[in-house]
Amino acid sequence: MKKILFMFSACSLLPIANAVPAVYNIHINGINTTPSSAQLGLIALQQNAASIASQDDFIWNLVYNPSRSDSQGIISSLFNGVSDMFKQKMSAEVINQSFTEYTVEKLNAAHLNYANGSPEYEQFQASILHDYQNTLVSKGGKNLQKVVDGFQQLIDPALIAQNQVAVILLPHSQGNAYANGLYNYVVSGGFPLNKITIFGFASPMPKELGVLDKSDDYKSFTQYFIQNDNYITSKNDMVINNLSRLLPNGVLPANTNIPYNNNDKTGHSLIDTYLPNSEVHTKYVEFIDRNYRYFMQS
Repeated sequence: MKKILFMFSACSLLPIANAVPAVYNIHINGINTTPSSAQLGLIALQQNAASIASQDDFIWNLVYNPSRSDSQGIISSLFNGVSDMFKQKMSAEVINQSFTEYTVEKLNAAHLNYANGSPEYEQFQASILHDYQNTLVSKGGKNLQKVVDGFQQLIDPALIAQNQVAVILLPHSQGNAYANGLYNYVVSGGFPLNKITIFGFASPMPKELGVLDKSDDYKSFTQYFIQNDNYITSKNDMVINNLSRLLPNGVLPANTNIPYNNNDKTGHSLIDTYLPNSEVHTKYVEFIDRNYRYFMQS
């Protein structure tokens, strides 16, 4: 039975029947998105992946980035969202810095030379975990803690420990910045690197995290990742084009060309522009199916 769970950070977790292992496809919305609009985005993502044979092993969820309440005006919402996005772009290097990179930086600053994996290294890394996660939350956007809390409420830690859960994050627009911050936060806390990945729509970030390290066996039966495989941005996305001019640190280069349409003059909408496009649909479905099979092997 196909399962959809709408998850908001302020809501309690609903009981669900997990497949073993379960693959959570988690949507994170962008700025100026009401709860109801974010739900529609999740539904559209699920419907676009309906052709995948392994659909019954998927659990579709929304970790809501509370970017606009139903009663908030569009002008104030846009102003607050763009301001938050500006801060995230200014802190892109911090958001995208892995715990391993952070550890090396701190070891060098302390003039220490512990080998990765040694008891001394592990002890040192444990001592700086709290600081690393606090830095991510403080620099990763005003709603990163809520996004982290929503994710942690959603997935049973026992399933993670038993290697019975995998995650595909599906962010749109500003949700990509939150997906990167969330990814580094949960991986630093022990979420397996080979069980979480990201496929981003219309990313304003200079980098998309979560590219999985495919084994040789995996490469032999499916297409291997290329550099821009885990995101999709249209050359005609006016929002991303403007952000690339106005905000620091640049954005990922456009890797598709979706024509403008009457329903979305900005070329930025997940529902009206990206998902209806055949090239986007093919890339998105192939990504989910390929990573599902990788998760089943790893």
